[in-house]
Amino acid sequence: MSDKISVLVVDDDIGMTETLSDILGLKGYDVSVANGGLEALERARSKTYDLILLDIKMPDINGVAVFKQMKTITPKSSVILMTAYALHELIEQAKKEGVLAVLSKPIDVEKLILFLEKFKDESAVLIVDDDRNFCETLKDSLIEKGYGVDFEIDAPKAIDMVSQKKYDYVLLDMHLDGVNGLDVLVAIKKITSRIAIILMTGYKREMKDFIEEGLRTIAYSCLYKPFEIDEVLRIFNKIKYEKVAGDSL
Repeated sequence: MSDKISVLVVDDDIGMTETLSDILGLKGYDVSVANGGLEALERARSKTYDLILLDIKMPDINGVAVFKQMKTITPKSSVILMTAYALHELIEQAKKEGVLAVLSKPIDVEKLILFLEKFKDESAVLIVDDDRNFCETLKDSLIEKGYGVDFEIDAPKAIDMVSQKKYDYVLLDMHLDGVNGLDVLVAIKKITSRIAIILMTGYKREMKDFIEEGLRTIAYSCLYKPFEIDEVLRIFNKIKYEKVAGDSL
């Protein structure tokens, strides 16, 4: 991501898009607008945006349906939905699909700008798993989604990698060859407390106590194999939102 954050504002209310575009443009953001879902999809096909502000209720296609297509067209873009209606079913559906946030209209522009000022690209991932094939498959999937990914099958080497390079996320298997994943978890957190560690395991029952200990003390979440790449992306989005939003939104 460049220093100038690119934003696509999508709303069938032309006055709304013009107002947000003018305000964000004056603040130095690279802003484009679309006045419908189909137009937004066309813009997303020709340019990758860092952030998309997307109205839920539009006459041609609702924002959640647009978001689902956006995930395929521009998977690296973060999406914030906007709504003036109590569309609970659509909102819950969007959250499950991995939307970054849902804002109520009228938009608090000052809070939105504060959020954008904190908005950073967090995309460096380290996979730690003694199954090389699994690592390579997961790495390829994340690279397709726009993430920078390393992997390591040797636990001590993985710990050293964390000390040498800044990672935003670590996907850590709990059943490593001859090494307790919980020990690796603790070692990583001693190096840096800012990193988000997501546990992985194919042994839900056998690793239950270790997983609960990790989640209670350090780890953010746990993925149970086999899992879909969308599950990983939902967790990444949630972590990112919690890091940059705080009191902003």
